[in-house]
Amino acid sequence: MEAIATSWADLSMVELYLLFSLTTAIVGLIQIYAPVHRKLTERRANNLVTTSPVLSNLIFAFLGFITSPLLFVVLMIPSVNHKFMNAMYDSLSAPD
Repeated sequence: MEAIATSWADLSMVELYLLFSLTTAIVGLIQIYAPVHRKLTERRANNLVTTSPVLSNLIFAFLGFITSPLLFVVLMIPSVNHKFMNAMYDSLSAPD
């Protein structure tokens, strides 16, 4: 029985980019969006983000997938990450 293994050399550039985008979106969801959402929930912000968490998670993940090169920079540079999270919190904590 032959093991199914894929080496990185067997993947095309499109497949590698899709893998990069998916990974970046998932890490962005965990490292950026989850703490901001938790803080909004603790502060009892009443807006679409806190009332529809599944929808807002899907939207952030989709946008992270589309903008993965930019999100990667935000994830890699701590000062940019903190500024982005603070700006995201400020904009999402505003009432609808």
